[in-house]
Amino acid sequence: MKQSDSFKKYTNLKIKIPEEYFDSAYGIIFLYDPIGIEERFDELIITFQTENFSLENKDEILSSLKQLYPQTELLDIETIDETNWNQEWEQSIQPIDIENKIFITPEWIKPPAKDKRIHIIINPKMSFGTGHHASTRLVSKLLLKNVKKDSEWIDAGCGTGILSIIALKLGAKSVLAIDNNDWAIENAHENLKLNSINSGIELKLSGIEEISFPDVDGIMANLYTHLLLSNFEKFFQSLKKRKGILLASGVLSFDEELILNKAKEVGFKHKKTIYEEEWCAFHFSIK
Repeated sequence: MKQSDSFKKYTNLKIKIPEEYFDSAYGIIFLYDPIGIEERFDELIITFQTENFSLENKDEILSSLKQLYPQTELLDIETIDETNWNQEWEQSIQPIDIENKIFITPEWIKPPAKDKRIHIIINPKMSFGTGHHASTRLVSKLLLKNVKKDSEWIDAGCGTGILSIIALKLGAKSVLAIDNNDWAIENAHENLKLNSINSGIELKLSGIEEISFPDVDGIMANLYTHLLLSNFEKFFQSLKKRKGILLASGVLSFDEELILNKAKEVGFKHKKTIYEEEWCAFHFSIK
């Protein structure tokens, strides 16, 4: 029986590479038309349709990633059927509760009856970022305490759009949501529709360095440490006029001092740090 006459098959590559190299790794991986990427701690699980993938592709990807980071390692390669894949994927997406005030689910999981929490629907693309990362939860908690009614925000590295949606649901007037990954922007558009959001969030496909930031009341930046460090001055200038706030995450605890020192150097005042697992998130204000 030909593959076209049966269920499709998918090939997963599990690759060990530090998280700070993820963005650069995507530029290599996307040349080989993956259908999805799942991020884990210092690991990427890259999914391809088996019929469009070869062992030569695997060798080329690994060789290119080793030029980026010499210690890159292939941990596993597996092929699975479509039915098993979809079932495993859906079962892996569990609801998230943020301080009993926000309930985040995919559309196939409904909130309990008479639930008073803000319900947000996030449908990740197959094997793509789900918004379930500890750093996302940390920024969500900070948003709960810091979004003022009719405030204007920037979401730097918006991913699925989850933080932008939370900010809008909490009373923000507008959010400029930026990401340099076209899959993320496409997914964010879909999630806006799922949450019946027709205005208030502008999605922009761009790197942070390439776009001019308007004056805003708040910036949420769930990024890698090196991107935060290189953009602190830009964040400061965008917040300076309105004496706004920066909520930053995506930082491992051992890099905390790097972030605090750079923020102080630029002119930010450190208000608070919160932690979950090995991750931390920061609340900074303009002095």
